[in-house]
Amino acid sequence: MMRSPRSPQRPMAFTGAEFLRGGVWAIGIFIVALPWVTFIGSSSFAGESATPGRTEFAIVPYVMLLAGAIAGFVYVTYGSALAYLLGRALRSTRRRSVHRVCFAALGLLIGYVTLMLTDLAGITMVSGSAGAGAPSMLSALISVAAGASVLAGWEITSAKALRADAWMLRDRDASTET
Repeated sequence: MMRSPRSPQRPMAFTGAEFLRGGVWAIGIFIVALPWVTFIGSSSFAGESATPGRTEFAIVPYVMLLAGAIAGFVYVTYGSALAYLLGRALRSTRRRSVHRVCFAALGLLIGYVTLMLTDLAGITMVSGSAGAGAPSMLSALISVAAGASVLAGWEITSAKALRADAWMLRDRDASTET
């Protein structure tokens, strides 16, 4: 079994594999969340029912593919670097609430920046005729989905890693008692 990088001085240090696992979770959650956020957001602001119809369901694979491509590109180019730097800066901070707030804020920032970059590149993810203010509100919802995805990726991965540490300590203590 692999030795944990966590210590009393760095209680929230994580391995490269744990970091990668968190990124994969964040991307996967975002891919699943984006179609729902887009449907609910765009139809709510257009005054329609928030329940997707057949037409909306028909484009789910396209939206998921687009979300996956963009999320993967973001992860490889700048998202993972920012998450890594944030994680390194916070590794001596024991309080999980601080990590939660910081990683959620990072996800919001990455979501907002990515929306601005995709708009500049001509890949519009926030189009439609929902009326004044709808695109900016939908942009905010997409950024919130990105923030929640990054937070969830961190939460799932850190909880699993810290649980594994607890099991290793329990096993080590049990073996020294006999």
